[in-house]
Formats: sequence, structure tokens, C-alpha cells
Amino acid sequence: MSSSGHQIERRFKRYPLPTALAVVSAEFRTDQGELPVGKLWDISLSGTCLVLPGRQTLAPGNRGLLLIHDPNSSEELALMVEVRWVDAMKVFHGEDFS
Repeated sequence: MSSSGHQIERRFKRYPLPTALAVVSAEFRTDQGELPVGKLWDISLSGTCLVLPGRQTLAPGNRGLLLIHDPNSSEELALMVEVRWVDAMKVFHGEDFS
């Protein structure tokens, strides 16, 4: 929902991910060697929302490898992504799969 209270139209349905019991953690690796670590908030066919705690942040346009960790095993999934938006508090980072 936007700040005006209107629902934002999305290209694809978003699927929320667990935030308590089985947190899906992820690392964002950039060409500059940055390695912010956070958790996934939601996922869709075109991208995901990465939550980065504390002072970790990325800028729109940053490209990198998103390493998604399975909370129930040692498996991980590596996807190329580009940061499309960052919220005002620099916590939520919207990323498109590329």
C-alpha cells in the first residue's frame, strides 16, 4: 500500500516469506566485495524484497549475486539481481531477478 492508502498495482503477485520460525536468509555479493546479509521479506516471479538490518544498505542500480539460504538445510540458491528501490529508512530493498 502506498502512503496515500491506495493499493500499489504489481506486475506479479508477491508471496510473503516466514519472518519468525523459518527465516529465509540471504547475502548480496557485489563486484566491489560488499556482502550485506539480511532476510527475504517476500518473493514474486520477477524479484524479491531483501530486509537489511542496521547500517547495511545498497543503492538502486547495484547489481550482484543474491545467495538465498534454505533455513532447513545447507542448500543455497544463487541468483543475479539488480536493486530497483530502497525504502526511506534504508531497510527494505526491492530487487529484480536478471
